[in-house]
Amino acid sequence: MITYPEHFMPFPPIPLNPARDTCEAPVWEWIDRFALADDEDVRRLLRRADPALTTARYFPTAAPELLVYLAQLMAWIFVNDDQFDDGRLGRDPLRGRSALDGRLGVLDGAPASGAMERSLAELWGRLPEDRSAAWYTTFRQDLSAFLLTYGVEFDERSRGRIPTLDTYLAHRRDTAGTRWCADLMEVAVGVDLPADVRRLPAYGALKDAAAEHCGLFNDIYSVGKELASEQIHNAVRVVMHHEGTSLGDALGAVNDLATDRVSAFESAARALPRSTETDRWITGVRHLVRGNFDWHFESERYRGDLNTIGDMT
Repeated sequence: MITYPEHFMPFPPIPLNPARDTCEAPVWEWIDRFALADDEDVRRLLRRADPALTTARYFPTAAPELLVYLAQLMAWIFVNDDQFDDGRLGRDPLRGRSALDGRLGVLDGAPASGAMERSLAELWGRLPEDRSAAWYTTFRQDLSAFLLTYGVEFDERSRGRIPTLDTYLAHRRDTAGTRWCADLMEVAVGVDLPADVRRLPAYGALKDAAAEHCGLFNDIYSVGKELASEQIHNAVRVVMHHEGTSLGDALGAVNDLATDRVSAFESAARALPRSTETDRWITGVRHLVRGNFDWHFESERYRGDLNTIGDMT
């Protein structure tokens, strides 16, 4: 049995988005329309991840129609993640690079082929309207950076190279997906941050801190699954490898890093100029971080793997 460290979470719990239940059917209708989960194993993994629950936790105040869109995007992300992390795309650099290039091309208007590209193109065509040019640029950059991390990971896996902790932490800011979720939080809370706010160091620092916290917390609770599958891209695994520590000590070290990210988040929040827009967005990103925390105790995505490496504690 893995013994998890007590985690510091000062952000108060937020009720689940009340539109969660009504969002479920249209999300699965969309998944089936694009044949994203026709394979029974893919469908099982997606049901365990529960994109409607995930999105209702991350965006607790999003309007019902927006929540459906966000949950459909989250479903696409889960399928994509499983294809690269545990599927053949992540172990076949040539095929993986081709798939990655196709998905990135969709963001630039290239023709889509295959279920994943066509479904992404449909989502991309339904991006929220009436956003500033700065918002669209930021969102595209953050989503592209997220997708590009899969290329880094299958290259490192093919070489058997485990990154240093500092390199991994910089990488985790993008792999967590929190940055593009923070962009969508602007839509959910009804703001569009001014371009001059986006250029401030504190804006980037707040998104970095939120992303690192969400990524590190996920690494703690997915460690059973990822050690069992010999996944090298996990902060606990990185610490164990480079520091020669036990699983328990590595979990404690990563937990301490995540706690530090809470302080970094609050420092960045204080450094941002006060306004109704920035305050609503900061509160929304706090909801996102808290939602990620709560989701890990509710989702079935990792639950079946929690006891798989009990002899390593």
